[in-house]
Amino acid sequence: MAEDTIRFDIEGAATPGEAQPPRDIPEWQRWNDYGIGALLAPQRRQLRQAEEAFTKVEALGQSVGALNLARVYLEEGRLDEAAAALERARQHPEPPYPWSMAWFTGQLLKQEGEFEAALERFRALVDTEFQDARDRGFDFSRDYRLLDELGLTWMEIAKLYQASGQEDRHVAALGEARSWFERALEGDPERASTHYNLAQLLVQLGEAQAAARHAALHEKYRVDENARDRAIAAARARYPAARAAADPVTIYDLQREGDDARHAARVTPTLLPPRAAP
Repeated sequence: MAEDTIRFDIEGAATPGEAQPPRDIPEWQRWNDYGIGALLAPQRRQLRQAEEAFTKVEALGQSVGALNLARVYLEEGRLDEAAAALERARQHPEPPYPWSMAWFTGQLLKQEGEFEAALERFRALVDTEFQDARDRGFDFSRDYRLLDELGLTWMEIAKLYQASGQEDRHVAALGEARSWFERALEGDPERASTHYNLAQLLVQLGEAQAAARHAALHEKYRVDENARDRAIAAARARYPAARAAADPVTIYDLQREGDDARHAARVTPTLLPPRAAP
């Protein structure tokens, strides 16, 4: 983390050198928030910084530090370290929320090829088998990301049955995957990745017409990366200050002077290019 200072002369403000009241944000929380920001940085550019921040959180006695370290390790494919971090979180006197543990443990088991064990964690989430979560009004059965994971896990199981020549079980597993993908689309009918997965599955089941329909829906709802890239390039060329602010890792200089500072103050707060005339 970093810091910078700028002084404003405001009537009634504290005099220089006067003690300021302490912030009521715990140190571990500030480190954890920084780590989350680094973990979510585009293009996985700050995973090292995220790891350092979450290591600090764990050193400050918070189990969420170990849990979030597991998230970093899962992103990087460091499965042994992810397993160790999840175990530390589980053994902590004040472990993280059990539903968070179930989700990331399921992710780990799926990457390790332990598909049946992963399904157990995901099913527990779908059924919201956590009293505290139910008391809070949570209903994970409506989370289409979770439903997609169930579908994808069943597709992996189907591959194992197919490889071993168990065709009946292969088809049955594909049917299970299909039911979860269709359930996900009930929650988000425009989820492009689910339409894609369902199209691939239906090809295996020999339902060419249905597969083509979902392939067309995937094409309809997926992000047009070429159009997006053109819009971003146009916006970056038009708004230099906004371009700097939109970088995956942004450093703000509070001491700018001259034309750069005046230009930054005039920048319209939008990254969209101007609308073309009709």
